[in-house]
Amino acid sequence: MATLTLDNQSYTILASGHFCQTIVWSEDLIAKVFYNEVDAQWEFDALIECNTINNLLPQAVELIQIEDAYLLIMERLDSIENFTDIPLEDREEMLEEFEEAVKELHLEGVAHGDIMRPYGVDDYWANIFITTEGIRLVDIGMVYYYDEDDPLQFKERRKKDMLDISEFANYFLFE
Repeated sequence: MATLTLDNQSYTILASGHFCQTIVWSEDLIAKVFYNEVDAQWEFDALIECNTINNLLPQAVELIQIEDAYLLIMERLDSIENFTDIPLEDREEMLEEFEEAVKELHLEGVAHGDIMRPYGVDDYWANIFITTEGIRLVDIGMVYYYDEDDPLQFKERRKKDMLDISEFANYFLFE
């Protein structure tokens, strides 16, 4: 497993993206490591705002700086290995609760904007975690807020979120 060293301490890397890496911070927490303070602050603020609406996204803990890195410390979500072991009726309920939580964000003027699965991947949704508590979202870096000067853009992002959820539903309920 790859590691990242910060301040002479090594951390296990869980994932790497275009703008950051995700590391194990502790048993219950992860950290998204950014090298751009603006990006780190943007995602931290978005998580804090979403956390006041519902618990769809991981709980933000703090934003700290170590050396030239900015670490967004947040709740660690553990996904279920094989969701097909969950009875279909329970999956339907989980999906309904997930969709309602996304709609709740929309009503508060927040669109996730990045629910879709990575291109070319048929059985993996990078920003959706299926946990024992339900379906959760991660990676709020592409969030879009309602702007009364451009309501059409928000409407399009909201529509995209719902289309992505519909595609996910086909995967989640019929696998």
